Amino acid sequence: MDQNPETKSFKFNRRNLFKATALGAGTVLAGNLLKPGKAAAGPLGKLGAGKTGEGKKMDPSAGLSVILLGTGTPLPNPDRACASTLVIAGDRAFLVDTGRGFLNRFADTGLRDVDGVFFTHYHSDHFGEFAEFMVTRTIWGASKPMAVTGPAGARQVLSGLMSAYELDNQYRKAHHGDKWNEAGMKAEVKESGPGVVYENNGLKVTMFEVNHTPVKPAMAYKFEFKGQALVISGDTKKTPAMIEMAKNADLLVHEAVSRQMTEMGAKAGKAMDERMRQMAAEMLQYHTSTEELAEIARDAGVKKLVLTHLGRPACRKTRRWRRCSARA
Repeated sequence: MDQNPETKSFKFNRRNLFKATALGAGTVLAGNLLKPGKAAAGPLGKLGAGKTGEGKKMDPSAGLSVILLGTGTPLPNPDRACASTLVIAGDRAFLVDTGRGFLNRFADTGLRDVDGVFFTHYHSDHFGEFAEFMVTRTIWGASKPMAVTGPAGARQVLSGLMSAYELDNQYRKAHHGDKWNEAGMKAEVKESGPGVVYENNGLKVTMFEVNHTPVKPAMAYKFEFKGQALVISGDTKKTPAMIEMAKNADLLVHEAVSRQMTEMGAKAGKAMDERMRQMAAEMLQYHTSTEELAEIARDAGVKKLVLTHLGRPACRKTRRWRRCSARA
């Protein structure tokens, strides 16, 4: 989204839903409706780099923009990192989740730090690379703690992660002395419930509860800035709260699973035993199907819809995969 997004109609049908899945990690969402495989020009493209280690400089007059850093699932996928979304509001940047593999994509943006991190829930594919991010930002010169917001459980998860990196922190301090600022390795963690969790200089971030049972709590976030609204779902099955909070949003970034492709993959996967087939069926129980997501987007009247948390079909790159793709 840019400051003056052009509104276009979008038909929610199977073909367009599959096209939406073509948006890979690293795609910039800004301005007009995206064409598959092409990223609209984002705020970072116009900006000059700062000194070495400082990264890109952002435009304080810009509106909301989003960069998809990770759009995959817990299973390894060379094409997709795990869950992570970069939100840019003027000259401020925030991460929603820090799943495995996101850091390389973040480095590609040219940024070297963010103003805060928001966590949706505590499945490992949504927080697994947080500690590596903390090490990297400190190498790049971070000199203050990272502000972190998440639902209950954030302190337990992050204290465990950072504890595992304490020896690494000590080694680097002993080696580099004052050039290694230990403040960069600290997280200021705030556990919150539903409601406004950040409001400053025109940007409001609202946390609201979704349904990822048995994962509780599980949250989504709504960003509002300069008359624009963005909603990021986290992991959830279809829930009325999403329709309410995403009402007339400029952009909805929502997880999705293709029930048909998952079921076909389970039947076709030679390496998948009965245990894995059962787990695949269980996975469908707490995620949103593509058909349900189309209903959410229609009922909420969102201007743009982007699918994320996308699986890798077992029948990929085969004739059956091409048939799966054509039917999605």
